Amino acid sequence: MKSMKALNQCVFLALLVKGFYDSGNVLAHNEDPVELVHKSSLDGTTTQYSGFGRLHRLFVFGDSISETGFSTNGNTPSAQNPLGNPDFPGNTTAWGMNWVGALVKSSKGLVTWNFASPGSPVDNNVLNAIRFGHLRDFAEQVSIFKRDCTGSGAKVDWSSSDSLFLSMYGQIDLNILMLDGLPLLTNIDAVAAFEKNAKATIEKILHSYLQNWEQLYGLGARNFFAITPIQFTAVPFSLKYVQLAIDQHGEPIGDAFLPALGRVAANLNDRLAVLSSAFQETHRGSKVFFMDATALMEDVIANPSLFGYHKVDTFCPTYQNLRYINSQYPDPPTEAAKLACSGLDVGQWLWLDEHHPTSPFHVHLAKRLYAVLLA
Repeated sequence: MKSMKALNQCVFLALLVKGFYDSGNVLAHNEDPVELVHKSSLDGTTTQYSGFGRLHRLFVFGDSISETGFSTNGNTPSAQNPLGNPDFPGNTTAWGMNWVGALVKSSKGLVTWNFASPGSPVDNNVLNAIRFGHLRDFAEQVSIFKRDCTGSGAKVDWSSSDSLFLSMYGQIDLNILMLDGLPLLTNIDAVAAFEKNAKATIEKILHSYLQNWEQLYGLGARNFFAITPIQFTAVPFSLKYVQLAIDQHGEPIGDAFLPALGRVAANLNDRLAVLSSAFQETHRGSKVFFMDATALMEDVIANPSLFGYHKVDTFCPTYQNLRYINSQYPDPPTEAAKLACSGLDVGQWLWLDEHHPTSPFHVHLAKRLYAVLLA
């Protein structure tokens, strides 16, 4: 049990490493937005949203999939450097531009204040996440926004109508639920109990999620975009722990655990969609958009060649190790590294490591977000 606890603590350290890579504008304006729409905006009445072209600022909240290494103590975002700091595309976990960078490049003059932080759950208290060290959860990210972007000391001018607040959370929360549930899987009934308890915890997590939206609304935010986690049952980290369940508790337990994880993740996505819609209904002037990133990843895995991928079920340890030892990745990687990775470029692997998809996935996610905002 001690070794399991130590392992659980160590896995989150992987989320603290960042990357750097430059790329061009990839959200082509000549693509048909209707073809790209994955989830349309949720219906509502009169709102502050006047269209994507009227947006000037994005405020982003989330975990390592969304982070770019931004600090409010550094250079502020500008037309010349829309991420502020570090220089575009920032320090990402994608070995290249992530969805934040791709989206901000889709409109001239659009800038991003990105508060996303590695290892961030929605609410540290709900999951007792303090045991993994200091993780900057949604509430703490909102408090930084409040300190630096509102009131007399605000470092940025923004309005309700020209700003969009995007949040992409859930993967860390699902990780913690999985790690906590694994030691308890002594029989099939325990798998069912895990699923029931996890879904109950998700209700608490999403209650906290919407409380943070509530605070942002009180500070003037009116346009919101909820993005679900990526496909949890396809993440190599999840599959590793399903295999561990098989090794520790037997194949029937492991075979039941994977679909249970899928149902828990689907429950999070479904409930987030419902609660997002309800938020718009009950908050005058608000506009809420929703994107199912799980479904997008399912599309990528089912049709990898359409997205430029050759490997979608695992990652290359050589590229992963480069990520761990160098926050600014060599671009391109050395020929020796490429040879060690089946002769494939980084962008031909869906996964950079056991947690994070590579840049091409982010670009396609940004295209979908862009299309929804145009619709």
